[in-house]
Order: sequence, then C-alpha cells, then structure tokens
Amino acid sequence: NGETAIDPGLAARAVDTAARLQRDEFWPGASHGLTQRESEILSFMVSGLSNRAIAIRLVIGDETVKSHLRSMYRKLGVGDRTSAVAAALREGIFR
Repeated sequence: NGETAIDPGLAARAVDTAARLQRDEFWPGASHGLTQRESEILSFMVSGLSNRAIAIRLVIGDETVKSHLRSMYRKLGVGDRTSAVAAALREGIFR
C-alpha cells in the first residue's frame, strides 16, 4: 500500500531516545544539538578556562578547540565566547 513498516521494538527505542535527548539525559546540551565534545568544551568555558587550557586538558590542539567553538556558536546562535556561556547558563545547559 506504499506504507512504511517499522518494527514496534525499534519504534519504541526511537521514541525513548528522542525523549531522552529532549531531557538532556545523554549529555548536557544534547537537546540543543551539541555533540558530546562540544558540551565538554562548553562546560570548561563556563568554568572560565581559556582555549589553551581546554586544549591541554582534553589533549587536543588549539585549532581543534577553535573548530568545536565555531560549530558550537552556530548551534547556539551566538557569535562569541561570552554569548555562548550566557546562552548555556540561560538555557540551563549548565548551572
């Protein structure tokens, strides 16, 4: 009939996953589209760490941190570090 068949067990898991994402149960910021790494970097920013300190803590390069920041800014709809931290606090991503 042109209909799409979905296994009931798979459908239930998909609904559960969507609900958990909405409640940020996977990681903070998941419901805002942030990856786990972006969320981790944002938490360090909220704590006041510099890009260099974040890179050292995560054992990644400075440019990698900057790449994650650009992606995070786009997802949060902000243009800079201060606005990202403010959005994280305002949206309750981190308290």
